[in-house]
Amino acid sequence: MVTSSGFGLRVIAVCAGFRVYHVYMKANAYSPWQIAIDAAPDTEHERLSYLIAFAVLAPSSHNTQPWNFRLSGNVVELHLAADRRLPVADPDDRQLYMSLGAALENMARAALSIGATAVITYKLEGALVATIGLKAGAKPTTDYRAAMVQRRSTRLPFGLEPIAPGMRNAVKGAQRGSTNITLIEGKENVETVARINADASERSLADPVFRVELVKWVRNNWTKQPDGMPGFVQNIPGPVSLLAPVIMPRVNLGPDQAKKDFALFAASPAVVVLDVEKDEARDWLDAGRTFEGICIEAAMQGYQTSALASAIEDKAGAQELSSKLHLKGRPVATLRLGKASKEARHTPRRSAAEVTTEPAA
Repeated sequence: MVTSSGFGLRVIAVCAGFRVYHVYMKANAYSPWQIAIDAAPDTEHERLSYLIAFAVLAPSSHNTQPWNFRLSGNVVELHLAADRRLPVADPDDRQLYMSLGAALENMARAALSIGATAVITYKLEGALVATIGLKAGAKPTTDYRAAMVQRRSTRLPFGLEPIAPGMRNAVKGAQRGSTNITLIEGKENVETVARINADASERSLADPVFRVELVKWVRNNWTKQPDGMPGFVQNIPGPVSLLAPVIMPRVNLGPDQAKKDFALFAASPAVVVLDVEKDEARDWLDAGRTFEGICIEAAMQGYQTSALASAIEDKAGAQELSSKLHLKGRPVATLRLGKASKEARHTPRRSAAEVTTEPAA
């Protein structure tokens, strides 16, 4: 039998061990965030490699990071990583291509920040999604690098202070291709989106097959893996995060999670909804670029963002969003926008070296 004081000492020892372990992991799975944002790469190869370092910081569904890169001469090839698909949550690869689009947007803005223009060509030939080259001579008017490093998705609550006009303009200015942007403000309107998302979340989590796929990407708070979602993403305490992979496949937490999702979304000053008319890979890439552009602009102006995809891949939820919001096309993203009282933690990343290959000499 353990006394209360003995138990306390064990808890302290375990927490101390976790702290040391986390510091160790931060130097590994979190090191991709530590980019020299004032670097001035000289050669074409160095500049392209520098762009990839920012590409891997892009957000992705379940933090799957479904990208690979190939440096070939004076271009970078972006390839989708088929083994990182989500066949249950994202059967059409909609969110996968949006994740790849977000990586492209990071590369485009990193290029502008070092005085170049990224020449992005969509290929969509099997696993090859796009090529990225550089056109020198662009005059850097804005440096986006600090904002890309600062950007992170947060599940923290936002204050209800209305969005500033400058942020509204930045949201509209982030539009790429044929993506439609709807900025929703006002308590009643925001709660409409919050309810649709919450209902969709409850339906998804009721499916045990969905939960089995989801748990493959759930990590504890001291994970060694450079991908997936640590428990702190959902504000889950460390010890509980260790149990999540055991509990989630067996227990339907949908009703409880739906309540949390509704409360979080409803207490946001603004929500951004993106939709596309053609609903195909090229448009998803554009939507992903738009999504990440909004996130970067938000970070530059002191705002935080977080997405909830429940109503996007849930057919009933997507139809209700389209109907209630009178969207022109198929919804592909819902994004909370506001200011949190503190900064969220970064999620782990695969390094640029790990996802990049070069032709043999």
